[in-house]
Amino acid sequence: KPTSAMVEAPIPARVGMPAPNFRLVDQFGKMHELSKYKGKLVVVEWINPGCPFVVRHYKAGTMANLQEKFGGKDKDLVWLRINSTNTSHRDYRDAKATRAWAEEYELSGAILDDSKGIVGHMFEAKTTPHMFVINAKGILVYSGAIDNDPRGKKTAGETENYISAILTGWSDGQTIEAFANDSYGCNVKYEKKQTKAVSKKR
Repeated sequence: KPTSAMVEAPIPARVGMPAPNFRLVDQFGKMHELSKYKGKLVVVEWINPGCPFVVRHYKAGTMANLQEKFGGKDKDLVWLRINSTNTSHRDYRDAKATRAWAEEYELSGAILDDSKGIVGHMFEAKTTPHMFVINAKGILVYSGAIDNDPRGKKTAGETENYISAILTGWSDGQTIEAFANDSYGCNVKYEKKQTKAVSKKR
């Protein structure tokens, strides 16, 4: 039985550099290895179904619609959702609950368990959602927000969806220029590190 998270090396991800490889198990127990998707465009989305920002986007179909539009059977697009919520947090969902959530929103594709936070820390995923895009050569070309509308208050004409723009350009055969911005949302509910008490000398 595979372990839930394995990484080849704890190399932090950097935009413009090769994305570090990782392996994680999905909601059906299947192992996914990032390096196996070379030759395809990979969107990696950090999620927490209990986060209000994630709830808002999933009720609006923000991510699912993009995945459906650009990720048809004949398209070289892979969409991976990663949940780094630790097992002690109230928002944690096991595989069964994750499958139920995916069914609720009619989602396709893998939802990967990173409850130990190994891959989340490697990619320095800060919020849910936090979006990453890896090109066909395995280069991390984007890290940041889904759009420029953190509060969901802007009109359609004012909102810029960064992932939509990237996927549109990619679909048209354009080269994706590497860039990054600040993500927004709930903090990723990482497992708290155990710290040892240090006695002070008087």
